[in-house]
Amino acid sequence: MGLVAVVMVFAGEVLTGTYLLIGSVPAAVVGLAPQRDARRPVLIVGVLFGVSILLGSILAVWVPLAVVGMFVVGYLAAQVAARKPAGVVALSVILPLTAIGLTYQGIADSAKVAGLMILGAIGSYIWALVLPEYEGDVPQQPQMTPAEAKRYGLVLGVAGAVSTLVAFALDVDFVGWLVGSTLLVIRPTWDLLSARGIGRVISVIVGGVAAALLLLADLPTPAIAIVLWLVLVTMAATSASRWYVTPAFTSFLILWALLYGQAERNGVKVKLDERVVDTVIGVAVAYLVSGAFWLWGRGAANRRHDVS
Repeated sequence: MGLVAVVMVFAGEVLTGTYLLIGSVPAAVVGLAPQRDARRPVLIVGVLFGVSILLGSILAVWVPLAVVGMFVVGYLAAQVAARKPAGVVALSVILPLTAIGLTYQGIADSAKVAGLMILGAIGSYIWALVLPEYEGDVPQQPQMTPAEAKRYGLVLGVAGAVSTLVAFALDVDFVGWLVGSTLLVIRPTWDLLSARGIGRVISVIVGGVAAALLLLADLPTPAIAIVLWLVLVTMAATSASRWYVTPAFTSFLILWALLYGQAERNGVKVKLDERVVDTVIGVAVAYLVSGAFWLWGRGAANRRHDVS
């Protein structure tokens, strides 16, 4: 499907091609499983990209609904992840993409974007079925215990609710950037959160600056097609890296989709600044909420020790 998207860009439909490429992101990140039967997650994850965006846009029509909704989605995502091996999709896709969907106001505003993402996922899955099978194992995702899921669900729910409230209170232009940053970096342990938070801020800056510079360069359409294709290919090649570099590529694609065709120098700089600031605030919320729960847990442990 990435090839189809590139052809669309070559034909002059740059925005349509960009959103189709974003729909191919799950295929790039999930990778190609050895057996065709195991390649279904490419379709499932891609469709959930679009559906989650739609869900977030529905929640965004009323601030109290958005705040409560993000708490519920966060808590339930952790419970699903604890019960089913495939439930990790709820944590890695449904939750953060619902947050990103808060940028849109209702289904009418998000339907086109979500539809193109789903179409991109369907095309990627069809192509995955065409490719031959090979020897290898499908890695199994670790599951949480019910107790871990309950605690982590509370962390996710509170983080989602707080970051949503902060985003609407600050009246940011793209609510989903801030809330999504919180939920994409937050993790069960402090060590994982620290590494992911720093990595996301750096990656967003790198990807955003690259997109801004190329937007201002006013590239011809064929060059744009090549650049977008290289972004997708490089994302796929580095998705398994221990360094958290994927946000650099997704930031590039999202900023490109938002700003293409209105690439005035000041406008591009403003949007880049907004994305970086929203990312920093979102990551800060993740640190604050996780830190508060860590201190609460430590205090509870000390009280139990004193009683015993």
